Amino acid sequence: MARALISATAAATNSSAVQTETVRENGLTGTDGLYVAASVDVDDKLCLYVRETADGATGTIWIKGADAADGVPNSGAGDLSVTVGGLTAVIVGPLERARFGQSDGTINVDWGVTGIAAVIDLSA
Repeated sequence: MARALISATAAATNSSAVQTETVRENGLTGTDGLYVAASVDVDDKLCLYVRETADGATGTIWIKGADAADGVPNSGAGDLSVTVGGLTAVIVGPLERARFGQSDGTINVDWGVTGIAAVIDLSA
């Protein structure tokens, strides 16, 4: 199954912005996941907001490590695993393209949380 896009919300300097959220009521696991578009400026300017909406549940997200571009591994650091407790929220990042960027420029997130995800672009 294809990954679903998480739309990024650009932060506005000295202002506010309405956050775009991607709701995943039943969670996603395995290869079903989400992705951040290649057009988002990642280098130290991108955060992922995740909220577990199920009371008493604990979920995990995995920000996938960089793949191999032209046969050369980009990072070698692997995936980043983040556990989110029930009815809590976490902010992950800022994220680095060198560690998490795929060869097509996207960032992939495998999803094991019943809840909400949002991408905050701090490049403004």
